[in-house]
Amino acid sequence: MTAVTAPTLAVGVVQHAIIGALSRPGAAVVIPWGERQRFGAAVTAMGFAGYREALAGVAYAYRLGRLSVGTRVGVLSLSVPEQGARARPQGDVGALVALGRRRTVHLGLRTAHAPGARVGAEAPPPLPRLVAVGLGWAASSQLTLLVEHQQSELEATQHLGLDYRPTG
Repeated sequence: MTAVTAPTLAVGVVQHAIIGALSRPGAAVVIPWGERQRFGAAVTAMGFAGYREALAGVAYAYRLGRLSVGTRVGVLSLSVPEQGARARPQGDVGALVALGRRRTVHLGLRTAHAPGARVGAEAPPPLPRLVAVGLGWAASSQLTLLVEHQQSELEATQHLGLDYRPTG
């Protein structure tokens, strides 16, 4: 988020290669505030007839040289026809450091659901805590390759990604 230098609106889809219903369309806006601060908001959704999930949140990021840190808070809404819909608070914090002389490699660390938030006496079980570490390489001003490992209390997953920006 701290790489954004002008107010930006982004619309996109994170495509799931095997199960299309798990793909996540979304939109985000980032507003720079001075040289180092950024404010943002985003919304994503995914699901199918038997399960729907939506996440909306606001974010803040701060850049200090090669290091960027940020936090996001939001509401996660889960809907299962037989069980109804529930919304719960969700948040994460993370850091990103630019490596190398040309700063084309970035190493990131993120944790989500750290407090195991619960709301009310009838609250569902807390979300599983999650820690993620990722590496990104900017092959050009238009193309970034990404790899990430996520570890939660329930499972470990790996992600490969490609970020293409036609306008550079």
